[in-house]
Amino acid sequence: RIFAQNDVVAKSRFWYFLSKLAKVKKANGELLSINELTEKKPSTVKNFGIFLRYRSRTGIHNLHKEFRDTTRVGAVN
Repeated sequence: RIFAQNDVVAKSRFWYFLSKLAKVKKANGELLSINELTEKKPSTVKNFGIFLRYRSRTGIHNLHKEFRDTTRVGAVN
C-alpha cells in the first residue's frame, strides 16, 4: 500500500518503489487502478502500528511505531 496526498504523487511513488524492487519501467508496466481507502467506522479512535525496516551505515534496523487516530491515512500522515 502506498499512502500519498493525491493520485499523481501515488503513481510516482508506485513506480519509484517498483523500480527498486524489480527491473520494471513505466514503459513496460501498466497501472490498472488507484483506489482510495475508506474506513468502515471513521468516528471511532483506533490504534495503528507501522513496521519499518531500513538500512543505515551500521546495518539493517527494524522499527515499530504505534499511532492513535480515527483513520489509517491520518495515522500515516
